[in-house]
Amino acid sequence: MSSSTTVVGAAAPSSTGYQGGGLARHITSNDLAPTESLIARRRGEADLRERDGHEGWAQTGGLEAGLTAQTVDVAGEKLPPGAAGGRKADVAFGEEGEVAAEEWTFPDGGWKAWSVIFGCFLHSCNIQGYGMAWGALVQELQRHHPDADLSVLQLIVGLQNFGLNASPFITGRLGELYGFKRMIAIGSTLSVVLLVCSAVAVDSLPALFVLQGLLLGIAHGISLPLFMTIPSQWFSRRRGLVTGITVSGAGWGGAIASLIVRGLLPSLGYRNTVLVYAGISAVVYVVAWMLLEVRKPPARATPARWDTKTGMPPGIFRDPAFYSLVLSVTVGVWGFLTPSYFLTDYTAKSDPVHAGNSLRTAGPIIVLNVGIGLGRIGAGSFADAIGPCNAMFFSFAAGGILQAGMWSHVTSFEGIMAFSVLYGLFGSWFFLLMPAVAANLFGLRGLATITGWVVASQSPGQLAGASVSGVVLSSSGEYSHVASYAGAMMLGGALLILPARFLRRPSLLARY
Repeated sequence: MSSSTTVVGAAAPSSTGYQGGGLARHITSNDLAPTESLIARRRGEADLRERDGHEGWAQTGGLEAGLTAQTVDVAGEKLPPGAAGGRKADVAFGEEGEVAAEEWTFPDGGWKAWSVIFGCFLHSCNIQGYGMAWGALVQELQRHHPDADLSVLQLIVGLQNFGLNASPFITGRLGELYGFKRMIAIGSTLSVVLLVCSAVAVDSLPALFVLQGLLLGIAHGISLPLFMTIPSQWFSRRRGLVTGITVSGAGWGGAIASLIVRGLLPSLGYRNTVLVYAGISAVVYVVAWMLLEVRKPPARATPARWDTKTGMPPGIFRDPAFYSLVLSVTVGVWGFLTPSYFLTDYTAKSDPVHAGNSLRTAGPIIVLNVGIGLGRIGAGSFADAIGPCNAMFFSFAAGGILQAGMWSHVTSFEGIMAFSVLYGLFGSWFFLLMPAVAANLFGLRGLATITGWVVASQSPGQLAGASVSGVVLSSSGEYSHVASYAGAMMLGGALLILPARFLRRPSLLARY
């Protein structure tokens, strides 16, 4: 009985080693139709057949790891054994023989799709926006702990960011096993409970380290990789745009939270302000959760071949581009959040006449967060135009230059506001770009797990970056030294992404 085959990738495999899935390497290009950019996986190992003894084929980085290597003719039909000619290609293989892999189609619009994006955006406002508003809270926290150095108090948000960024490669897998919405509901509930407990325990610094620091970060990390990936189930042509809209919630949420917090602190104090913030967060979580809907992949889809120990595509740990991306994020993030945590204090010291004006003092951090919201929306389209790797280099470089070259020299309120706008617009893209860069470099197979590893690589900088900046400030007494240090770290992140970029596309002007 004859069987039909569907050729998944027609290009000849490279002999230079693992380079990611041949199909997915073009996800951000216009070489493929939108519905060809993602092939879903559902039935697992039951549909998987090994590569018919072609060991060399797998070692040379075949078209799509996990599919079966077959000899096909020009039309893509499998040739009978012993037939002359033909070429090697990957085909989908099912329990009933070679079958067509059902493609995951995308609505790319419509009321339902956009309402899901809005739900993801609201989750980002709560989860990522919390850290961006920390600068507005920490000054009031010093009143409860006057003997604690600012660098020590900054460790609270460092622990929160560590938990947020260290957990996604585990919590993302939990979402796949137990359901996205169920895990998001658990994470949201824990977040509200921990905020309430933190408010009650405000006078205990060790309790804040645990409750408002590490545990709150882990609770946020349960939802983070899940709401970040849901937009890709609904959009293909506008994927960069909707991903930008989703993660722009960090800026918008941070700006709104800063306004609320700075408005409430003078009259309510730290404890009651955090309680009010927890109540608002609970309402937002409920609305956002009701808007979410997870799309199921096609019933018959191409299985992936996994490294069972790590969940990563085979061969990726031998790929220098993986280490280039991880090191870029690891180094660059040490300087990224410094303005968010120190601008409020810097503004008060640079403009002491108006230091008692709570909203004026918080003006730069509010403007910075609005800039982040706008910048990340535009960054998706910008990355579609020049390529995500190029966009990540640009953003890290812009952030480093703005901190080392501008923030280190401005002293007027107007200058600080100008820096805040520019830094928010151009220096905040890397978080949005991590999934797109990973897809460009390594393909779609195991993308959620790869992204989780890249997100986790932020953890050291998220944990200690603000504290190190505080130590620099305490030892030097000058914010210019803090800005120079943070800018140098972001410039280092920009340089470290270049090996991955040029390993894949050596051309200087290539869109990649």
